[in-house]
Amino acid sequence: MMHRAHIIWLGALAIIVAACEKRIEVHPTLPEEVVYCEAPESLIGSWTSDSVRITTKVDSIDSNQVDRFPSVRYAMRVDCGQGDSLFQLSYQNHSGVTTFRVKSTNYIATERTVYIFGQLVSSADTGGANFTLRLDSIVDGRMKAAWIDHPNDVQRTTTEIYFRKD
Repeated sequence: MMHRAHIIWLGALAIIVAACEKRIEVHPTLPEEVVYCEAPESLIGSWTSDSVRITTKVDSIDSNQVDRFPSVRYAMRVDCGQGDSLFQLSYQNHSGVTTFRVKSTNYIATERTVYIFGQLVSSADTGGANFTLRLDSIVDGRMKAAWIDHPNDVQRTTTEIYFRKD
């Protein structure tokens, strides 16, 4: 009889412990990637560079270094609409190695400028864009694109690319 009472007591204790058990639900708090685009129809598609010009200005020696024919070829792909959102700017060097300069699913483009935002940025404040690409007239499947890099306080590098639409 003592054995049976012991089992009943353990069973009751187990029920009490189970009833008092803390239950915690953990929900993942990972940020979600922003997929957003606006782009004019004339910009949508694949583009390949006809020529590239890179100018570096070094203020400390007051000189310009111009590379009119660098050994790189740029490619640009712009998709926007029907579930697609991608802006990709890459270049290929003389050995065939491809490097992505910009790749984003979160951008706004006009006829004159492309603003690239971070993958987790939900506001479309153009002043806070991670990368800005200036465009000159998109006519007959051709255009000029340019951006400026500031690698340090005394240097400015301007890259100008003349594209044709594939």
